[in-house]
Amino acid sequence: MIEFILTIYAWRKGWGPVALLPLAVGLPIGIFSAGATNSILPAVMADLLIYAALIAMIVAGREKNT
Repeated sequence: MIEFILTIYAWRKGWGPVALLPLAVGLPIGIFSAGATNSILPAVMADLLIYAALIAMIVAGREKNT
C-alpha cells in the first residue's frame, strides 16, 4: 500500500509514467526470486529497493523542460 502512495506522490512531483517503473520492475523480480528460492528475503529486498527508488524520485523531483 505504501508503494502505491509513494508512486502517486512521485507521479505528481513530475515523474509521470516513469514513476511506475520501480513497481513494474521490482514486484515481478521479488515475486519470482522469492518463489525460486522458497524464501521471503528476495521479496523484502525488492520492496526495500522499490521504496528507495521512489523516495529518491520524490526528493529529487523532476525539472520541467523549458
